Amino acid sequence: MWFAIGKSTDDGLMAGDRDFSRVHVSASDSDGDGIRDTHKFVGSSHAIDARMQAKVDGVGVTVHGDGRPFQRTDDVATSSAFNFHEYRSLFSPIDRTTIASGLNLDLDDKSSASFSINYARVDSRARFEPIPLDTRNDIFKVSKGGTTGIDIATHPWFANTPAGDALLQGADSLMLDDFDLTFRRGWEFGDRGAENTRSTFRVAGNYERELGDDLYLNLSATYGVTDQKQSNHGDINLERARQALTLESDGMGGYQCADETARIAGCVPINPFTVGNYNDGTPIPVQGFSDAALDYLAADTNLAGSVAQTVVNAVLAGSFDFAVSNDVDNVGFATGLEYRKESGNETPDPLRQAGITRGQALQSTSGEFDVVDVFAELHIPVLEQLSFDAAVRVGDYSSVGRTTNWRIGFDAPISDSLHFRGAVATAVRAPNVSDLFAGGVATAAVVTDPCNGITASTTGTIADNCRSIPAIANRIANEGIFELTQVESQNTSGVLKGSETVQEETADTLTLGAIFTPESIEGLSISLDYYDIQIDDAIANTDRTIILNRCYGATSGFDPECGGLVERDGVAGAALAVNSSTNNENTIETSGLDLEISYETTLGDGALYTGLSVNFLDNYSITGIETGDSYDYTGEVLFPETKLNLNTSYTLEDFNIYWQLRYRAETKASNVSTDADSINVIDAVVYNDIRVSYNILENSNVYVGITNLFDEQPQVIGAGQSYHQSGTNSNGTAFDLTGRQFYAGMTFKF
Repeated sequence: MWFAIGKSTDDGLMAGDRDFSRVHVSASDSDGDGIRDTHKFVGSSHAIDARMQAKVDGVGVTVHGDGRPFQRTDDVATSSAFNFHEYRSLFSPIDRTTIASGLNLDLDDKSSASFSINYARVDSRARFEPIPLDTRNDIFKVSKGGTTGIDIATHPWFANTPAGDALLQGADSLMLDDFDLTFRRGWEFGDRGAENTRSTFRVAGNYERELGDDLYLNLSATYGVTDQKQSNHGDINLERARQALTLESDGMGGYQCADETARIAGCVPINPFTVGNYNDGTPIPVQGFSDAALDYLAADTNLAGSVAQTVVNAVLAGSFDFAVSNDVDNVGFATGLEYRKESGNETPDPLRQAGITRGQALQSTSGEFDVVDVFAELHIPVLEQLSFDAAVRVGDYSSVGRTTNWRIGFDAPISDSLHFRGAVATAVRAPNVSDLFAGGVATAAVVTDPCNGITASTTGTIADNCRSIPAIANRIANEGIFELTQVESQNTSGVLKGSETVQEETADTLTLGAIFTPESIEGLSISLDYYDIQIDDAIANTDRTIILNRCYGATSGFDPECGGLVERDGVAGAALAVNSSTNNENTIETSGLDLEISYETTLGDGALYTGLSVNFLDNYSITGIETGDSYDYTGEVLFPETKLNLNTSYTLEDFNIYWQLRYRAETKASNVSTDADSINVIDAVVYNDIRVSYNILENSNVYVGITNLFDEQPQVIGAGQSYHQSGTNSNGTAFDLTGRQFYAGMTFKF
């Protein structure tokens, strides 16, 4: 019997804790030649205090809520723009607890059984900047045909104020509906946060029995379930916000919510536009969001879900006398049957499902599938220097039907020092519960609108379809061009959904390799393997830009809503939302070489081990099934042409010192970018790690170590560049964002 328990706590990091991520930067053009060549602070238009923008008599006016001009600079200290990295998590705090136990039993001299049980719980909290709140479009839904009913000339929050005067500029009246922008950060609600609690429980059992000479039966079963609860903070109830901005006189010189039912529920007036005074210095009666208003408006949302898996299988394995010659072993075989069931569900709270918070509306997820697999494997010795392996697996899925994959390989130790190996195979990945049934995951990734830049004279099918949309046609007529603002281009929301029509993805693989262990150098081993993999019908959420391009390129039957996937601003024409579902979208091809070298020898009274592993990537490309367009990712940030790990360990009695070098070759943010090399080329990086340990007892030791010994910092990848990860100014998948880390610990076994 055995038992294990573990506990770890990570306090996390904020973006402001590191110099490279303290200020959000974007890829920018420093000299106006059209080529982005530097990173600088641009920031968000959704400022902490209100920003309003309107065009009066063709003149653009942009002011803060107190009437000051809204000004952008490259300096975060003087710019009116918002640096949301002040609030962003670089790494979320994580608290992890694990418990495991097991029992091994010898039932008799021919059978044994084992059981294990595991439990793990992980608590984390991600932090984000306060919500961006657009009064026109979030609260009053002007872009969807709503109206604010607010007249700048008469509304108490604007009349006779510096902001109102700046916006009116002599005009008799200006409805808030006609503004380009009216927004701010909802800082009174605090930073947004997502608190997650994820717990996993798993139980497994295994029974093995020897049925006869070289014949074994293995029965096993596992059941596991992961539950997740998520709480989201810092959001606002938009329906209540409308009530808090629809005002009437309270008869005592002040104002109250016009709806009596809302007042009974706690509604009090809010002022999302300004905190300040009237022109005569008298304070405006409502300043932002009072505590009472926050109690009425704050909307903490939640989500609960679980995934479960059950697996039962039976395997019969052994060998039989069917050897080709007396110099080789008998034929080995294994055959079996496996049943697997997977289910999942995820339910957002009613506020989120109804779409009355600032966060994207989400629907519930629920679904399950099961599969029965039959499989068989053979190991066939032909000669002492040659054997073949063959395997086949046939599955019957309740979701996608029958699948088949197979493998044929060879192993050829032609001498004591040279060994060849290889295989051709097919593989299948059926869609999982999320691929099939996901009700939606919110996304705000940047979308490229094919209508952006269209004028009255632009030719082509896309231009014709874009101009057929009244809001876009009106904007071209008034401004000469349909050109998105920064806010419009960066705020196309969306939901990534599952699809029950998605089918399995398949792969064809080829591997060929050799192992060289020269007799003249004891302890040296060199292996080189070539791989070539092609995945067809790869499962992915269709890129939202591709959805727009496909839809707006239609030569007949054009649907501006693209079958309900696209929602546009009914006044300004900008794409407010583009949704996507899973599809069999792409063909993925990759090939390369894996080199491994290991060497073991004695050095003095100790033992020295050195291992080198290198991946040489020759190709990683994705081709769209429908378009036939192919893109080569080789050499980009996540696909370096060379990666290597060099490990060296020296052991002397109870003392061990270990050193590791990790290397990533120079890459590019994009192989097709027109950006200058100064920001598009990502330098090669080398990380060094070291660890020292000492055995204090037979089964216990103490250790200390340092990762990223020389504190290598990640190269900046700015917003607008490929592989930029929000809140990091870099990419944490490819590079170490934490920096130098020290650790120490001890291990006891008893």
